[in-house]
Amino acid sequence: MWANRGHMCAAAIDPEVAKLRTMSRSIEELMNVDDPFTPDFVHRVATAKNDILVLPSEPATGREVLHRLQVSARSSASGTILSGGGMVVDHGWIRVFGAGTPLLPDMATASGFPLEPGEEPPAVPGLFLAIDVLGGQFAIDSGLLAGSPGELCYWAPDDLQWTPFGLGQAQFLTWLCEGDLDGFYSDYRWDGWQDEVEALPLDQGISFFPFAFTKEFDLATATRSVTPIAELVSLHTQMAESTNALSLPLPWPALPA
Repeated sequence: MWANRGHMCAAAIDPEVAKLRTMSRSIEELMNVDDPFTPDFVHRVATAKNDILVLPSEPATGREVLHRLQVSARSSASGTILSGGGMVVDHGWIRVFGAGTPLLPDMATASGFPLEPGEEPPAVPGLFLAIDVLGGQFAIDSGLLAGSPGELCYWAPDDLQWTPFGLGQAQFLTWLCEGDLDGFYSDYRWDGWQDEVEALPLDQGISFFPFAFTKEFDLATATRSVTPIAELVSLHTQMAESTNALSLPLPWPALPA
């Protein structure tokens, strides 16, 4: 099981992402705020203890994604979106969605939001923030996962279910920058994982055999293979459906060819 998983501290809920909006506000309304989150985001990343890489993107692309999500530049969700295409954490072990890249979906697309702001999205269980190299998912609960609205939850590939993480979105950024990621993933990291994971394209992950959700799994003897993230999510969904249909991972979007 993942080390130290569960409620880590009292969550500071971002009111803008606690309830995903469907009303249509203009990009000017969303951008023109007195206290934008981007400077705070830039400072946290620049002073991070953990390995962080912000992927490049065009500013206009970030504004378009923010518009689709209908959250303002004040929201903690805006940090990654307006600062880059995404964020690669801990040598690529965690991939955080932002404005999108050819191999990493933007946060709106990952979360199932429509292309046109204000259109009614399908039922959105949560705001999909990040995925790790093993297919584990981080999302802000919109009321349909395992936590409280606005709380970070983690879908784990070892027990195939969502677990409240006990953090809000801004605290998640702090954890990514300063937290004990080695401790959290200690049961699933092998000697030399950094070079192996860092070399992967962002649409590829690692699968174990025997699978991490089986009693036969043993890190010391399991084999590893490079697997597309889409295949990992599909496999996890099939396994979760066969054991716990109420706790499925979020779907992985199809990326442009």
